[in-house]
Amino acid sequence: MEATIAAYDDGRHWLGALVTHLQGHRDLLVDLVSGNLSRAQFIPPQGTYLDFLDLRDYGIRGSVQSLPQSEAGVAGTDGRRCGKDFRGGFRVNHATPATVLTETVQRIGRVLEDREGREGREGREGREGREG
Repeated sequence: MEATIAAYDDGRHWLGALVTHLQGHRDLLVDLVSGNLSRAQFIPPQGTYLDFLDLRDYGIRGSVQSLPQSEAGVAGTDGRRCGKDFRGGFRVNHATPATVLTETVQRIGRVLEDREGREGREGREGREGREG
């Protein structure tokens, strides 16, 4: 009971520092997404540190979770687990060290952007083969 009272009475400074820290990580995530995931949309959190990345523009078939997890070695939550309105989304936790957050987004970005490039090349090569 004394710990609870102390937290309420003396925890404002700690809480303020934590909120500032988490806001910094959220802002870092926004910058990382814009720099590494050109077709993703960042969906800001509402009172939490769990963010959604809308990856529908990448045309991922099946589980959005499987591609980052299997190819990038990144674990996250497929948006479908959070409700039908979140299909094509990938939930990311920004309450993690900045180095981990940076590596996570960079890995996902490499996989999705490389995939985009491969599919674009394969489509062009297929069209050129049919035209030639």
